[in-house]
Amino acid sequence: MMIFKNINNLSVVDYFVAKYGDIIVNKYPQLENLGIKTCIDTQAKGWLKEVDNDKNSPYMSNPACNVIFKHEDSFNKCGFIAEEEMAMIAHELGHIIIARILKQETENPFQKECQADDYPISLGLADAMKSALNKMIKANICPENNDGMKKRIVRICEMQASSQINSIL
Repeated sequence: MMIFKNINNLSVVDYFVAKYGDIIVNKYPQLENLGIKTCIDTQAKGWLKEVDNDKNSPYMSNPACNVIFKHEDSFNKCGFIAEEEMAMIAHELGHIIIARILKQETENPFQKECQADDYPISLGLADAMKSALNKMIKANICPENNDGMKKRIVRICEMQASSQINSIL
């Protein structure tokens, strides 16, 4: 079972691990030894220094420290349901897997986000990921990323329509 150090005891993290932990660890057993931490961003300012995405995003990750952050201010503006939040956790976990285990990180920011999107998609959370991205656009929390998020939604729709959703996990 994948273990997150759930610093703030976020119930959605426990639910995510209970629902998807075994599936993920079966594919990537190295995750058990990474010691992935989840926390609210205000609890871990030191880990925030090198986040791989926008600091206003509801969820962020720092693969170098194996940590996933929840940015409560941005998160609260979006009104996510549990499945959308789990899709975002899977997306950030994708960043960690790509950087730390697969060592296949790209420098292209859009491609980096698309690669990470493949993880929630492969867990059956494609619709939740699209919905989360739509809510982020509507909340306008990362206006400079709105066009990229729209393109990611189109990509996910195209993958669903053409049955190209590969099992990454």
